Amino acid sequence: MSESLAERIAALPKSRRALFQALAGRNGGRAAVREDPDPAPRDPDEPPVLSFAQRRLWFVDQLQPGSPAYNVPVATRIRGPLDVPALHGALQDLVDRHEILRTVHEDVPGAAEAVPRVLEGHRLPLPVTELPDEDAVRAFYDADASAPFDLAGDIPVRASLARMSADDHVLVLNLHHIVTDGWSMRLLTTELESAYAARTGAQAPPLSPLALQYADFAAWQRRRIGGERLERLTGFWREELAGASPVDLPTDRPRPPVFGHSGASRYIELPPRLIDRLREFGKSEGATLYMTLLAGFAATLRRWTGQDDIVVGTSVSGRDHPAFGDLIGFFVNTLPLRIAAPGDLSFAGLVRATRHTTLQAYAHQELPFDLIVDTAGLPRDPSRPPLTSVMFLLDETPDTAPRLAGLATEPLDFASRATKYDLMISVHDTGSTVRALVEYPTDLFDPATVDRLLGNFLTTLEGAVDRPEARLRDLPLLTGAERRAALDDWNATRAPFPQDACLHQLFEEHADRRPDAAAVVCGGLGGWTVTYRELEERANRLARRLTEAGAGPDRTVALCLRRGPGLITAILAVLKAGAAYVPLDPEYPQERLGLLLDDVAAPIVVSDAEVVGRLPLRPGTDRILLDADRPLLETFPATRPAVPVTSRDLAYVIFTSGSTGTPKGIALEHRGVVNNLLDLNRSYGIGPGDAVLALSSPSFDMSVYETLGMLAAGGTVVLPDPAAAKDPAHWAELIERHGVTVWNSAPALLGLLLDQLEHASGPALPGLRAAFLGGDWIPVTQPDRIRAFAPGLRFAALGGATEASIHSVEYRVGRVEPGWTKLPYGRPMANQRTYILDPEDRIVPVGVPGELHLGGTGLARGYLNRPELTAEKFVHVELEPGRTERLYRTGDLARYLPDGTVELLGRTDFRIKLNGLRIEPGEVEGALRDRPGVREAVVVARQAAGSARLVGYVVPEDGAAPDTAALRGALGTVLPPHCVPAELVVLERLPLSPNGKVDRKALPEPRRAAAHSDGSAAAPDGPDPGTPAARRVAAVWADVLGLADVGADDDFFALGGDSFAAVRAVRAVAEALPEAHALRVVDLFGNPTPAGLAARAEELGGSGGGTEPHRLLHRLSSGDENDRSALTLVCFPHGGGDAIAYRPLAAELPPHIELLAVSPPGHDPLAPGPMLPVTEFAELAAREIARSVTGPFAVYGHCAGVVAALETTRVLERDGLRPVALHLAAALPEDDPEFALEMERTSSDEDLVAYLTAMDGFDGVLDDSDLTAVMRMVRHDMTEAARFFARTPQGYERPLATPLTCVVGDADDATQGYEQGHRAWGRYARDLRLAVIPGGRHYFAKHLPDRLAALLADLHRNGGTHV
Repeated sequence: MSESLAERIAALPKSRRALFQALAGRNGGRAAVREDPDPAPRDPDEPPVLSFAQRRLWFVDQLQPGSPAYNVPVATRIRGPLDVPALHGALQDLVDRHEILRTVHEDVPGAAEAVPRVLEGHRLPLPVTELPDEDAVRAFYDADASAPFDLAGDIPVRASLARMSADDHVLVLNLHHIVTDGWSMRLLTTELESAYAARTGAQAPPLSPLALQYADFAAWQRRRIGGERLERLTGFWREELAGASPVDLPTDRPRPPVFGHSGASRYIELPPRLIDRLREFGKSEGATLYMTLLAGFAATLRRWTGQDDIVVGTSVSGRDHPAFGDLIGFFVNTLPLRIAAPGDLSFAGLVRATRHTTLQAYAHQELPFDLIVDTAGLPRDPSRPPLTSVMFLLDETPDTAPRLAGLATEPLDFASRATKYDLMISVHDTGSTVRALVEYPTDLFDPATVDRLLGNFLTTLEGAVDRPEARLRDLPLLTGAERRAALDDWNATRAPFPQDACLHQLFEEHADRRPDAAAVVCGGLGGWTVTYRELEERANRLARRLTEAGAGPDRTVALCLRRGPGLITAILAVLKAGAAYVPLDPEYPQERLGLLLDDVAAPIVVSDAEVVGRLPLRPGTDRILLDADRPLLETFPATRPAVPVTSRDLAYVIFTSGSTGTPKGIALEHRGVVNNLLDLNRSYGIGPGDAVLALSSPSFDMSVYETLGMLAAGGTVVLPDPAAAKDPAHWAELIERHGVTVWNSAPALLGLLLDQLEHASGPALPGLRAAFLGGDWIPVTQPDRIRAFAPGLRFAALGGATEASIHSVEYRVGRVEPGWTKLPYGRPMANQRTYILDPEDRIVPVGVPGELHLGGTGLARGYLNRPELTAEKFVHVELEPGRTERLYRTGDLARYLPDGTVELLGRTDFRIKLNGLRIEPGEVEGALRDRPGVREAVVVARQAAGSARLVGYVVPEDGAAPDTAALRGALGTVLPPHCVPAELVVLERLPLSPNGKVDRKALPEPRRAAAHSDGSAAAPDGPDPGTPAARRVAAVWADVLGLADVGADDDFFALGGDSFAAVRAVRAVAEALPEAHALRVVDLFGNPTPAGLAARAEELGGSGGGTEPHRLLHRLSSGDENDRSALTLVCFPHGGGDAIAYRPLAAELPPHIELLAVSPPGHDPLAPGPMLPVTEFAELAAREIARSVTGPFAVYGHCAGVVAALETTRVLERDGLRPVALHLAAALPEDDPEFALEMERTSSDEDLVAYLTAMDGFDGVLDDSDLTAVMRMVRHDMTEAARFFARTPQGYERPLATPLTCVVGDADDATQGYEQGHRAWGRYARDLRLAVIPGGRHYFAKHLPDRLAALLADLHRNGGTHV
């Protein structure tokens, strides 16, 4: 990795460097940093230190020990008479010359970081391995490249030699990045050449002595990065990166919770002609080739990510003084380059902006990257590299191997199998050729995806150099083949259909051909049947009446009728009259019906005497009532009216809900609907003899197939009994009795049928041969569930929009792949087209999200009486020069799969962004639906207490009772942390709109849903307000918990509060009530209602506040305190926790076990006082247990709390009071307490919070002041635990007589290897056993309290004393 510009800057004389910095800092730039005195050797008495860059890599090595991600292996093929001893000696010369190559990085007790130590006289081994043939070379290389370094115990350099013959060898040099960088590797190569030549007697200039060593640089850097310099540097980067977020590339697979380093690499050659043109253009703008290429890369990334604000990382040499030019070591620093790339900026303008950004960054390159990240203040995310997830480097050095005297050498370029970034591109310029090395994580990307990105990069560069003044949005991105595929190949859907036919004419063909066939069967009237002839005659009579009333082409007739033969008659009659029908669901509220009638302004309404009274009709509206007007209707001729209607006339207007809540009427012509219905019938062989069950609301466009689609096939429409229309058992009976062959509905209705069939074990439905599902997300399990009852069924997943004539996209579901979390959306249907476009109406590459646009025959005219909305949603897009199409913008977020299949990702208006990170709800919902026991899932963002959080709603499978904490834990294994919902709510069913789609606006507020999950409802007049103080407490709780209201007697924890929310709640109450200043968090669980807490505040205020002695034991069990329990369980909290942590466990324990929770002194975040050493704390706790507890008792400790529990038990035994059992949970004895103490000292609060969050310890609800207090307690408890284990490496001199049970969760990273590791507790107790919580992560007492309670109840059965 080399950056030629930075290297040239570093090599400049001091005066020239000062000039460069001044130039870089002018023209609106911020002041550059001043020069320092020349570096000098450090004082030998001064202890050696790590450089900032080394410190970062050392910390990474502590977090991920054993990872080879930072190995730098280089392989060289050597042909000729190699002098192996001379080569070995030459390598030793390098190790002797550069102290850094024989330095170990030791962990020293009491030190905040590793301490470098030079190993004097160290001899570098050079093992020689005989290889049988060429095929063994790669394995030889991989074995060394993948072997980690022990930074504390071994020097970070290895050499190994493979021998295939006397004249054929392969040398592998492998260094840890902590001692090398790109510049250093070149130095190593040239110095190895000289050293080998000197040892073989060849001519070679001697190496000049080194005046400095790397340790001198590290000391010099540490001294100079501070004070005013540090303020200036951090000021620049803070301003530069304010509001920045990482590049968020679309991935082939969901991002794992923790970034994986498994990677792959590939090369591309950059065309020489293109490079020459880029060089020339760059010169004209005063930019280097690197800057020009970087601008092109940023232009590519903006199209792949949808981000106009691009942060790309680069590396600078870090050799801030020429004195360091001859040193090997880790000097390189990473710099984030923030490039603004708005679509209306020209490429030339982008190059100029990139040049300015790059020079500014180089002028402020001294601040180490980890300090830059800290300055930026971005939340750390273990699933991605910090800030610079994408790197772009330029290497202008020759790609050569060391030229060893008398030998032929060549570099062996093995593809990398490790990576440190989402994407790293290193453009290598040899002077004659330019190629790019690309490294990427295989967890995220397929090779084909990376190839597409690189191809798009080249296309962008070609277009940019052709038209540098073109706007970025106008630059080409796709290759020619990609463009042809997306525009033409994947839209080759042309198929013949009767373009002049109208919908009613399709019915009439069958009425003429088979007049006595059953057209409609009424399930509720004993199977009463309406034939095609009868339906035709009734429709003709009504059509004549409508014509008499003024109905005709492009005029509307409103239909407000319940589902039945009359509605079907009316639909056909309106069409025969040449008009367009407007279905209005009689179940709609009267207000909504009035709104729709006002909007459509239909001069004629067809209804019946029962319904018409609910319709707020305008004066002059002609009413036709099918029941009351029957005598009149029968006087009209039964022959077809002669009306000049064409396929381009309106057929119907269907209203859908708008994003603003205002309904919008969509006007459809005959032609598009005819195409769609005939396409379905033709594709699935639907014809006479088929039947469909009509369940859809007439205001939902899927009902069009149930009436006009089936009649166009000559089949039968089966109508349910109105009295049982919503009963799935009735549906199953109708399917069986009337031979229904086609199911057509939204997924929710099929789900209800399947629930019924599975519950009743049938009946089997062998005649059901096709299922058309659309209108909403289809659960991935539905195809196989329905095929269990209808084995031969063909399942069609249909997508599209009402605005494009019902369906536009189809996926025929065959085998459901095991790994699917959702069904593919599909490909365009006959005579329809799909395009996925970015916000600038450009085709997106495969895999990149964009908005789905529909085109072709099915497009609606637009929205009735809404010209502005029509113009907004029905757009004319120039897809390429000379090709403009009218398209409908669906608002659906989608992407192309490699074969052109569309994958639906969600809604553009459902997309969520939290803390600057994009979340696709569809991905999270798919992961939820993939969990056992979950049938349906929806994810939304909710605002609460001024911040947004992710909330998931799940509907369980029959008989399942999802554990929401376990579900969140399971999601954490497959999703990044920011994609795991902060809360999960279990619902019996998802709320549906009248059209059968999930109504996200009707999802309940999570806390209120949880509070009433038993089915109870809040009092109709709101909760009891209580006293004025209780009302103030309730108002505070409502704000903290994000609830509309809280009553005086509402339980904080039943409302969804937890231990962390309790901290905020008590703090807020203390600020709101003057008398509550002495409240402690522990007071809340003893008084969990506003009325109780207000009374407790008044009590404390009256007593002077804060004068009560600290009470250690707090009863959390909910039963009567006077009831005698068989066993008392005394629980010590986890590290940093207080007694309140055991509230969930207390609620789950059986009545015969009473829970007393221990509140350690100083552990209230609101009143942080002095905390005690564990020995003193144990004495206090033992005395209070002896004083307060009567009868049998057991002791429980969790995490760091195990030490207090263990010591307290020792004191109790010493004093003659033995517990019946001791349970130590979520911890094993610390094997290396000194290391634990060092990690505690060197880790920041941010590091600890990130670690505990990954362990499910934090929910992100604490503010900074609370978090600081909690971290203080965590550190105290961790330190006390480590010190305890350091004092007792051999355990207790007299082991406990109390039986000790080690309780672990099998998914807890903190107790990995517990199968053997738990035995170490045998040093402290004679009687030892192990108990395991299935699925338990670290804080299972909080997240799986039911499982822990069941385990404890089983251990303490038979009166509570049996263990």
